[in-house]
Amino acid sequence: MATKKDDRVLDHLGSSAAGFIKRIVSCMRYRRKVQLDVQAELASHFEDEIRGAASESERDERVEKLIAEFGDVEQLAVLLRRAKKRCRPLWAKVIVRSLQCAGLVVLSFVLYTIWFVSGEPHVRVDYIAMLNQMSRPDVLRQDNAWPHYEKAAQLLVEPSEELERSAFYNGSRSSEYRAFGMLGESEQDLIQGWLAQNSESWPEYVAGSSKSYCYREYGCDPNGAPEDRWVMNVLLPHLRSLKTLARVGKWRAGVAMHSGDVQEAVEDCLVVARVGGHWQGGGALVEQLVGASISGLARVLIIDIVASGKLSSGQLNNLQGELRAIHADGYPLAEIEFERLAFLDVVQNVFTDGGPGGGHLVPGRWDFIEDFGNYADGNDEIILWPIQTAASMVHAGRKKTVAKFDEIFEDAADVVKMTPHAVHVKQLDPEKRLWELSQYRYYVIHRMMPALTRVGEICFRGKVTHEATLMIIALERWRLDKGGYPASAGELVSGGYLGELP
Repeated sequence: MATKKDDRVLDHLGSSAAGFIKRIVSCMRYRRKVQLDVQAELASHFEDEIRGAASESERDERVEKLIAEFGDVEQLAVLLRRAKKRCRPLWAKVIVRSLQCAGLVVLSFVLYTIWFVSGEPHVRVDYIAMLNQMSRPDVLRQDNAWPHYEKAAQLLVEPSEELERSAFYNGSRSSEYRAFGMLGESEQDLIQGWLAQNSESWPEYVAGSSKSYCYREYGCDPNGAPEDRWVMNVLLPHLRSLKTLARVGKWRAGVAMHSGDVQEAVEDCLVVARVGGHWQGGGALVEQLVGASISGLARVLIIDIVASGKLSSGQLNNLQGELRAIHADGYPLAEIEFERLAFLDVVQNVFTDGGPGGGHLVPGRWDFIEDFGNYADGNDEIILWPIQTAASMVHAGRKKTVAKFDEIFEDAADVVKMTPHAVHVKQLDPEKRLWELSQYRYYVIHRMMPALTRVGEICFRGKVTHEATLMIIALERWRLDKGGYPASAGELVSGGYLGELP
């Protein structure tokens, strides 16, 4: 609005004209300079109108007539404001429009950010129940090995700190049991004392190994938070116990060999081999890898027993049959369905399930896929929040993330079933496709994709060890029966000593 000094320039027009002009200028609600210009222009109109008036009454009549012609004050103010805006120079229009556009963009971004960060995932599929349903065999419950393994784990007595720290317990030699007789008296006492402490857990381990299958339902900590009940958080505490009990079997075989009871050593090794077989070919990859590790330990021990030359041809034949029966349907290679469902479960827990791209990565869910504990504590979370929000905005949407994962996963599923030689010849490398993906756009895939190529190699190594063990036993049987080795491996098959060549 004009100042009092500016108002005085209207005094000569009379109270009616001055008041009218002031109301118009006030209703314009525009910049002061423009208001002053309009005030001057309107004052000029009234001055022209009243010029030459013969009397005061005629002057007032002309003023009232002009006010009437101008019409409604507010409407006139709006029209004047629009006219002044249209008359602005081009550069001023450009600046104003640019500022308006910038403001609109900022407002839109703020609204989008509020919508983005307020998104929440909606868990709709119980993948743990799905896994349990997929892995549940259609056989009698009394044939299940898990109850025995569970009891064996409960009864297990862990090795003492002294034993666990000892070099001979954790040594890298493949034939540790053969070195039992070379241990000092105190070391032998440690081993035998530990075996005696597990006199109750070992029979349960043996009982479990004799069952036809092993089924254990997956589950999470019942006392944990609901958001922690993901496939990737299923409890697998039994794996350590199974491996420790496999060491019990290894040292039992070592003691039996030292005392001359070779058949008992063989039986202990077969128990370990059967347990390993139960945990291969299904379930989580970590379970399969533990099973392969246990199986590998058993076969190394069996090869050393065979190499000792203390088994007869008949004992070797029985041993060969027992080993072949463990994998009667063929040595199991990696099964990775668990990992696929685990990834899909992560997606439904960290992405929204609607909106552009089928859903977006929720900023508040970064802690579930990445441990920020090493980088921040306390109030530093305030700093991480905008970083997580920006990273979520850059990340690909839910549909693209799942589609890219499926592409890489399907390739990997084929590769894990191929021999390492075939993979090398065909120069296949699913992990290369993974690293070709932008780590910013597909971070969830980079973070959650397991090293499936490596897993495939480990499983084939176990297959090779299994087939090599069967062939070594066949060769030793031939040697005992015929006094020498065959001229070719094919004679082992034709002679009935081996089912087929590796």
